[in-house]
Amino acid sequence: MFAFLTAWLSLLCLAAALPASSLDERGDGYSSPRQVMYIQTFHYTNGGQLSLLPLVEQKTGVTHILLAAVHINSTPGDVELNDDSTNSTVYTQIWSEAAQLQKDGVKVMMMLGGAAPGSYPNLCSGTNGAIINEAYYTPLRDTLRYHNVDGLDLDIEEQPASAIALSTRAATASGRPNGKLVNWYNAQFYNGWGDASTPIGYNAIIANGYAPDRVVLGVLDNPNDAGSGFYRVGTYKTTIATLRANYHNFGGDAGWEFWDAGASDGYANPSQWVSDIATAVFGSSSDDKSALRNLQAAPIPRGPTPWPHLISTLETLGVGFLPAVRALNLTDGNLHQALKVLDLPEIVPLRPLIG
Repeated sequence: MFAFLTAWLSLLCLAAALPASSLDERGDGYSSPRQVMYIQTFHYTNGGQLSLLPLVEQKTGVTHILLAAVHINSTPGDVELNDDSTNSTVYTQIWSEAAQLQKDGVKVMMMLGGAAPGSYPNLCSGTNGAIINEAYYTPLRDTLRYHNVDGLDLDIEEQPASAIALSTRAATASGRPNGKLVNWYNAQFYNGWGDASTPIGYNAIIANGYAPDRVVLGVLDNPNDAGSGFYRVGTYKTTIATLRANYHNFGGDAGWEFWDAGASDGYANPSQWVSDIATAVFGSSSDDKSALRNLQAAPIPRGPTPWPHLISTLETLGVGFLPAVRALNLTDGNLHQALKVLDLPEIVPLRPLIG
C-alpha cells in the first residue's frame, strides 16, 4: 500500500536495543543517504504561508518531507493534521505543492503521533496493543491513499504500552533490528536522547547491529523547536561528514523542523539550511572501520536535556538516565507526573532535592 514505514525513535533506545559530492547525486528516495525534513508549522517566521516549492526550486537535495502530525481522534474517521482535518482548505496549497515535489522525485510522507496523546491507543488497544481497531485503521489508510502519501513515520512518544507494541511489532518482524516492515529509523539526537555534536552515539547504534542505511541522524535546526540539543550548522556538518566518510551507506539526516530552519544560524530562508547540510550528507564516503574500532574506548555521551536538575532528582531516587529522560519528555518536565509514569510514589524530600 505505502512505499515507506519509518520510526522516529530515540538514539540511545537503538543503541541499547541489542547486545552488542554533488547534490545531483541525491538518492532516489529508496536508497541512502536521505535528506529528510519534518514540516509541522505551515507558515514562515514572518507569518506568511509556507511554501514547499523552494525545497526543489533551490535544489536543496531533499529526498523526503514528513508532514506532521497526524492525529487519530476518539471519533472513528476523525483524522487530523495538527488541529484541522486533512481535507481542510487550510492544507489545499500544501497538498498541491506536495504533488509537485513528488513529480520531482521527493517522497511525501506523514508523521503519526507526536506529543499529543491518543492516536496509538485508538489504533491498538488491549494488553500490549494486541487488539487492532479497524474502525480507526481504515480511515487512516483511506486518508493516506486519498492524498497519495508515500509512507508513514511513527513518532513514538506516548506512555501506553500499545504505542511501543505497535512500533516494536513492526521493527522486530524479522527477528533482527532491521525489521521487514520498517524501512529506516529517524533517531532523535536531542532532548536528552542523544548528542549530535559527536558521531559516537551513531557509531554505537551501528555497533549494536543496525545497518547504517536504516539509521538517519535526527537533529534540531533551530533551538526554539525543542528543549535542548541544538548545535550550529557547522557542528552538524562535521558530524555528518565524519559519518559519511565512515559509512558508504550512511542513512542520512533529518531536520526538525522546516519553517524556521537555520534562522539562528543567520540563513535568510530555511531552504538554505537544508542545502548547506546536504553538502555533508551527499559528500564523499568510504568504508573506514576506524569509527567502530575506536568506539570501545569512547563512552556514549549523555545528550543535553531540558531539565538537568529534574534528571538529577530522579537519578537520586534510583531512576536510570534514559527512563528519567523518557518520563520527563512524556510529561513536559512535570516531576510529579513523571513519578507516576515511573510508578514511583510522590515523596516529601523531592523539593529539597531539586533546590
